[in-house]
Amino acid sequence: MITELMEVLQRPKFRTKGPLNSLFITQLLELATKVHSVRNHALELRDKDDDMVLDCAIAAKAEYIVTGDLDFVSYAKLAGISIVTPAEMLRIVQS
Repeated sequence: MITELMEVLQRPKFRTKGPLNSLFITQLLELATKVHSVRNHALELRDKDDDMVLDCAIAAKAEYIVTGDLDFVSYAKLAGISIVTPAEMLRIVQS
C-alpha cells in the first residue's frame, strides 16, 4: 500500500507538494501499524485495486478508510468500516 500511495503522490495534482509528500510518507511509516492482509470476505468491489485497501483495513480493524477516490467513497461503509474523504475525516477529528 505504501508503494501505491507513493505512486499516487507522483500524479500531477500532488507532485507540486514534493517536500510535503516526503514528510507525509516518513511520518506515515513511523506511525503506521503494519498488518498482513488476507482476502477473507465475499465483498466484490467495482475497482479491484480497492480490494487491497479494504483487506488491509479489515486486518487492522480500522474504523475508517480515508480516500479521495470518489468511487470508493460512494460505498460509504464496507465490512463495518466507514469510508470518508479527507475533508470528512478532518471534520470528524475536529469535532
